[in-house]
Amino acid sequence: MNESPCIIRSAMWLGCALVVWILVTGCAAVNKKETVVSARPDAEFHHALRLMQENDVPGAIDMLDRVIVANPDDSVALYNRGYCFQQTEAYLNAVADYTAALEIDPDMVQAACNRGSALFAHGQKDEARKQWESLARRHPEYAPTFYNLGLYYLEKKQFDRAVKEFSRAINRDPSMTAAFVNRANGYVALGRLEEAAQDYTRAIALKRTDAQIYFNRAVAWDEMADYDQAISDYSRAVAFDPDFAAAYYNRGILYMRLGGKRLGCADMSQACSLGLCDRYRQLQKLGDCPLDVDEHE
Repeated sequence: MNESPCIIRSAMWLGCALVVWILVTGCAAVNKKETVVSARPDAEFHHALRLMQENDVPGAIDMLDRVIVANPDDSVALYNRGYCFQQTEAYLNAVADYTAALEIDPDMVQAACNRGSALFAHGQKDEARKQWESLARRHPEYAPTFYNLGLYYLEKKQFDRAVKEFSRAINRDPSMTAAFVNRANGYVALGRLEEAAQDYTRAIALKRTDAQIYFNRAVAWDEMADYDQAISDYSRAVAFDPDFAAAYYNRGILYMRLGGKRLGCADMSQACSLGLCDRYRQLQKLGDCPLDVDEHE
């Protein structure tokens, strides 16, 4: 067989959700706000934070509404309500709250960065880019801005520029796993597979149980014809996520290419049980995989 193992290309684009920081107890690098946020006496504000942490976003919005009615100049409450609106895809409401927070506190970098994220999600992507570029000039130390710019250029398929922005994010925050992963994705698109594998390895060192990163690195090994490494990483991916259909699929295709028909058919059968069936059906019709292996409708 001469089939590409990278048939599930879309699964490679890990981490493409924009960085959105939640300002809860001052842990999100807001220096002058830290003691203010953590020492706030108002029960309604802290109740809203608990609801946010419990993923009760509508309840948090209701509680933050009360806080903001009582104190319209509360930039932290406005920021957190903007974050909640963003989670419910009410992007223009989020933009309004982030803007209000910035009018009160122009140095709240999280609000500026997230306002760009909300605009991006609403489809105003070039406006988001302009806001991130402005923020990067004013606060060049803030890594998430460069990460989000990297995602913008990744989507635009300007891969050299994307790699450059992710590198800037990494230089400012070497613990940002998603920046390593997405820089690696940019390297893959540029055909720089060894550099991609190195970045996936760095990401794995930061997040050792993430099945998607192992899958991405397996694809890079696969394309470099390092089949033992590829099989090992596909195996790690399914160990950490037993429902990872694309990993079974790609490992099955690789086994078949290497002459391991029995192992290949078993993996393709497992992928089919998880909803990825088309190629497996073709292999059955061709007689490459036995019909009695397939028990899936």
